[in-house]
Order: sequence, then structure tokens, then C-alpha cells
Amino acid sequence: MANPWGGDPKFSFPWFEHRNSEWHCRLCKRVATDEHIISDMHNRRASNPEYYGYATANQAETVPEHLKKPWFVFDNLEWHCRLCWTVATDEHINSDMHKHRASNPECYGYATANRAETVPEHLKQPWFVFENLEWHCRLCWRVATDEHINSDMHKHRASNPECYGYATKNRADAVPKHFEKPWFVYEQLEWHCRLCWRVATDEHINSDMHKHRASNPECYGYATTNRADAVPKHFEKPWFVYEQLEWHCRLCSKVATDEHINSDMHKHRASHPEHYGYSTATRAEPIPEHLNKPWFKYENLEWHCRLCSKVATDEHINSDMHKHRASHPEHYGYSTATRAEPIPEHLNKPWFKYENLEWHCRLCWKVATDEHINSDMHKHRASHPENYGHATSNPAEAVPEHLQQPWFAYKNLEWHCRLCWKVATDEHIQSDMHKRRASNPEWYGFGSAHGVKPCSDTHKKPWLVDKGTDNFFCLLCSAYADDAHLVTSKHTNRADNPGLFGFGGDVCCTRHSPDEQCSSVASTSPNLTTHSSIPPPSVTSVSAEDRRSASSAFGGSADAASRPASFRGRSTERGRSRSHIICLEETTDRQDLADSMRALQTAIVAASRTRNKQDWHLVWEAMRRMQRQRLCCEQCQADVDRHILAGIHKLEDVWWNHFEWDAALWNVESILQRELEAPEATLDVPIQDVRFTHSEASSVFSHGDDAGKHVNEVVEELVKGDRKTTDVRQILDVVRYHGVFYSLNNRHLKALKSYLEHVQPENNRCRELARVRLWPLARGLQFGPPGHDIIDKFCEAYDSHDSGKTLSLRPSRSQSRSRSKSRVRFAGGA
Repeated sequence: MANPWGGDPKFSFPWFEHRNSEWHCRLCKRVATDEHIISDMHNRRASNPEYYGYATANQAETVPEHLKKPWFVFDNLEWHCRLCWTVATDEHINSDMHKHRASNPECYGYATANRAETVPEHLKQPWFVFENLEWHCRLCWRVATDEHINSDMHKHRASNPECYGYATKNRADAVPKHFEKPWFVYEQLEWHCRLCWRVATDEHINSDMHKHRASNPECYGYATTNRADAVPKHFEKPWFVYEQLEWHCRLCSKVATDEHINSDMHKHRASHPEHYGYSTATRAEPIPEHLNKPWFKYENLEWHCRLCSKVATDEHINSDMHKHRASHPEHYGYSTATRAEPIPEHLNKPWFKYENLEWHCRLCWKVATDEHINSDMHKHRASHPENYGHATSNPAEAVPEHLQQPWFAYKNLEWHCRLCWKVATDEHIQSDMHKRRASNPEWYGFGSAHGVKPCSDTHKKPWLVDKGTDNFFCLLCSAYADDAHLVTSKHTNRADNPGLFGFGGDVCCTRHSPDEQCSSVASTSPNLTTHSSIPPPSVTSVSAEDRRSASSAFGGSADAASRPASFRGRSTERGRSRSHIICLEETTDRQDLADSMRALQTAIVAASRTRNKQDWHLVWEAMRRMQRQRLCCEQCQADVDRHILAGIHKLEDVWWNHFEWDAALWNVESILQRELEAPEATLDVPIQDVRFTHSEASSVFSHGDDAGKHVNEVVEELVKGDRKTTDVRQILDVVRYHGVFYSLNNRHLKALKSYLEHVQPENNRCRELARVRLWPLARGLQFGPPGHDIIDKFCEAYDSHDSGKTLSLRPSRSQSRSRSKSRVRFAGGA
């Protein structure tokens, strides 16, 4: 995304760069202040920018004449000599070493047109290579000095270069006559025999073993024209394969010795090769007639029935189950030409899908049995398939009339209202809140054809920003400033104390009506309706006392008795009290945080769509507001800083950086989606890093796929390997609280922790992973029953006395009293 604001035209030279709200000079590696630009150093470098890697049209010769040789390179603001690998100073260029090398540049890898022979005559052989400023001899793998070239070893090898992998035109036979066989290979300056896998010395070639193998090379994978039959006659069948110097029988998966070939097992299999995957021309029917169906497949030396997923024995083929399925193969994914309608008429709808040998209904996400199809729920949904993501040609409009507004979105088989961020049920659509917002959709980022004016009075407050078309945005609350918003207690309390939110240096102590102008604020507040070329200044940090006073001013209280019930923990219905109250201090804090994130998300969407400078300014202000907002709990605030504000700080840091803008903005959008919506993906974390929310739980699963099972049964499945720790049945719903994962599925976590005790050695336990769905602690995010959000669920579930390190299991109610004394009690350590 391009930067929405331009730069200062006076810095038009290519060596000026704008980053971090400052102009930098690349010539001098300094900040481009006025003092620096008029300094002697900068003027001198700017008059010769070509010395620092910048081209200029003002100079006739951008490179000095004596530096135009190819071995001179400009790097890191200096000229370097690649002949001598030294900085090309005047002293170096006039030195004897450089002059000597410059007179013979071909010796250092540079061609020259001034010399008739760029390579010395005695070094023109193909085994001489110039590397690292030296000539090397590949025959002897040494430096090609004059002493080496005149040595006896080099002369001997140079007279026989073909022995070392180099062809020569001076010898009639480049390869010795006795090495012309295909099983001789020249490698690593030696001849090797591939028949015997040894070095082909004269002693080896004259040995009895080599002579024997050379007389029968076809037995070792080499063809020969000297023998009438390269392959023995009895090995010509396709199931015989020559591997690793031996013949193997693929029918029996054994070595094809004479004893094996004459065995009864081999003869039996060789008489019926079609049963083992080999075709035969000697049999009229290579596949038995009753197995010539597409659902029969031969695997692992047996015929298998894919209709029933069993071995196709005679007993199975004659069974009632197989006959029933074979009469309706189209129900199991096999086409048939004997039936006029391969798919039953009542299942010929797009929401029916055949999977795992069963028909499934995608409207209700259940197995499509006759009972289900005749149920009231299915009939109701089948009459309105468009509400569940399936098109229909029967209704005139696939989407209901009252859901055709742009703020209604269909997601996860439900209609959602983006005005109120709730499920669009009939009760919600008829509610006063929705009707009020639907009458003014432009205040929530949706266009309106009526052009309703949100406010009837003038807006002179510095925190009210005009977005055009009579729309105003409140930067104190990150909400659209309609008449209903301006009279809320939340807005009036914040308008009384604008200094706490970065507007003005003093705290306004008197309450003003929406029409009045506070002089103490207006005189010192920045003008937010226009945007300069510099980002908004940083806001002075707010002290702890101001935060506490602001919390009380906005309806907060330090008294635990005034907290909402959802934050006081679970009730004492089992005759015990909580060990402590978890530190989610105020509902208002979490609600404000979620509202701020939604306001930022809406602002980014609007700015990305309009690309308006003023809308980007609203994005900036929403970011700054999120940074100013603090939670009462310091540990919760640390979680927010680490997982939410870090990405916003990154976007703020690269606000002027064109190259990193897109990635940082996309990261912020991903963070907001992750923190405001239900998780759609899972992640794997070490089992040791997940903690319990309960202090004790029943030892028997009460719902889900494992309903009725004892926890020990699941542990046994995990230990035996029948179930993986990342199995779909073991997925845990977790929240991150104070930097720790807390599971809402305590019994499944207990099974994983108990399984962990069986993992040996102990240092491998940290590698065992659990698959989790990470839910954000965001107010308004629904979890479980309708009207039950994730924060309520977590606070009601959390009753651990040791920060979730252990969980005790109690017998279920179905167990007798006699067994209650011998019940198993788990107490896992941290």
C-alpha cells in the first residue's frame, strides 16, 4: 500500500531518505539537518556523488581514468583493487606489486587485449585451472609451479592424461584395451571393477573371481553379445528381478534359489500369477469372475472388498451385508450401469454428500438417515437451504428480504449482524439497539442512501473529527458521534477528563454539554481535522493515580463486591470456596479493549476502501488510543502488550516506510481478527505448557465422542498408540491468561498429562504435543450456549487452588459407594 502522505520536495536528491520521521543523508550517513547540508563535508561529497555509488549527469567522467580497469571495484564508499585485494589508494597503485600484477592481469583471472597470449603456453592444457589467483594442476592436485611442472610425477601423469580422466589426441588408445568393458569405471584417479566392486589392479583382473564374473556379466546386470541367452531361461518370467547380485522372486518375496523355484509354494503361485498382480496369457480368465468388480482390489497377496472394507473371502462374498451393498454400489461411491438412478431421488440434493460409506446432511451436519430426513429440523432447513450456504432455484430470492442489507453476513451456518456484532436472530433484529443502528448505518461504516445527519448541533470539540457527509467520529471512545453516543455516561465522563486521553495538558474538571466549548482544552489541543506531514506527537504517559481516578470516573471500582458476578469466580454450590479471585478486575476494561480493537478494525477497513488521508488519520488515532488504554491487572496488560500492542507498535514504527508498510498492516489486521473472532485453526503446543481450570472433575466423560468413558480408558488408548495426542477427539479449547494456557477441557487434558507419565525417557516428554484451539479473552465472543461469552465461561470454570497445576478425579455418580473408597486420585505435578 502506498504511503498516504508525500515528502518534502527539497530533499529531491537520491541520497536523501526519509525514515522514522527524519530525513537522512546516505552520502554522510547522518541526519539531514540544515547544519549538515551546509557543512563542508556534505558539500564536498555532494559535488562528487559518483564516489559514493550515486550517478550524476553533471560530471563528464563519473569514474576516474586510472580506475576504469575491470579489476577496480567501488564498494563501501571506497575503490578496491581486485588484483591485490587492497584498497586502491594512490600509494597502492604506484607500488611495485600492483604494477607487476597489472602488467599480467590474465594470471589473476582478467582478460587483456594488450597481450598476444592471455594464458601462458605451458598452462594451456585442460588440466590446468586458474583459481584463487594461482594456477593449479588437476592431474596432481597441486599448485602448478615451475618446480612441479618439471617434476617426474607431473611428467609421468601428463604423458598418460587419459588415466586421470582427460582425453588426449596424441595416443591411439585413450583407454587401455582391457578396460574397455562397461563394468570398468574410472573414478578418483583409479580404475574400478563394477563386477566385483574392487580396484581394477592387474592382480584383480587375473584373479579367478573376476574371470568367473566376467564370463557371466549378465548375472550382474551387464548385457553381453557373446552369449545366446543373457538371462537364464527359467528367470525370464516378469516376477524374477535381479538385484544386489542375486535373482529374487517377487511372487514369494524370496531369493530365487533352485530350492525355492522347485518348492511347492512357488509352483502354486507361479500357476496363478494373476492373484499376485502379474498378468498371464496362459489362462483364459486371469481374474476370477466373481472378483471382476471395481470394488475388489488385490493387495498384500489377498483380495479385498472396498464396499465392506474387509478381506474378500468366500464367506464374506456370500454374506448378507456384502450382497446388500453389492446391489447398491452407487451408495458407496461406485458407478453402476444396471440401475437407472445411481443416487436415490431423496438424496439428490446438493447438501447430501457421501463420505465414509454413509450419506451425510450438510444442512444439519448429521448422518442422513430416514429418521433425520423426516425430522422437523431437517424439513425446516431444507425449505430454506439458502440460509445455510446452499443455493436454491425455488425461491425468487436466495437471501431473505430482511437479511439483504450489507451489514448482514453469513458465516459458520449463521447470519451475523455487523452493526451490533451479534447473531442475527429474529429477537436481535426486533431489538431497539438494532433498529437504532440500522436507522443510522453510516455511523458504523456502512453507507446510507438517506444521508441522515448524525448530529444536529455543531461539533467544536477537538476529539470530534468530521469524516464528511456530516459524519463525526469520537476519538475519546472510538465510536461514531451520534446524538445517542454524546449523552452516554461513558462519553460524558471521558469528555470531563480529556487530558487523560491526550487532549490538552490539564484535566477538565467541569462537565460540558455537547454544544459547549471547553477553553482549557481547545487552547492546547491539536487540530485533528487536518493532517500535517508529521505523525501526531506522542502522548504523555498517564500516571497510575490518573488511571485509578479515571477508572473510578468511568464506573470502575476497586471493591470486589461491586464487580460483576462473572468475575467473582464460581459459586460455592459444592460447599467450597475459591482459593483466590482471578485478576480480570473489571468488565469495563475488557469491554473497552474489545471496542477499541473493533474500532481500529473498522477504521482500517474504511481507510483501505476509500484511501482517504483523513481516514488514515483515524487509523492512527485509533492505534494511539489502544496504546493509551490500560487494564487494571498488570499481568493481563503484559499479555496485551506482548500479543496485541507489539504489532501495533511495529505498524507505528514503519508508518513512513514504504517497503514494510504492507506487511505491518497485514500483521495488525491478522492480530485483530485473531483477538476478536472465534478460532478457525488449531495449533500444537507442548502438553506440559497447558494447565487445568478445575481443581477436581468427574472421572467419566459426560459428553462428546468419549461420553461414558473413564479417563483411564483414554489414557490406555494413548499409551497403546490407538489414539494420538493430536487426535481430533483430543483437541482442547484453551485461553491464554497471565502468559499461561488454561484448558476448558479438563478431563482430556488429564488424560494427556497421565499419558505423559508413561513416556520414556523423561527428556522426550517435552516433545509430546497437544492440539489446541486458542480462544481470545474478548468481551462479546460467544462460547458454548447462546448468550454465554468466553470470559464468563473461563471465570465460571476457574476454581483451581494451585494455578491449574493439578487435577483430582472423583468417581461419577453411577459408581457405587463401595468403589468410592478405592477411587483413583491423580495429582500431577507442575
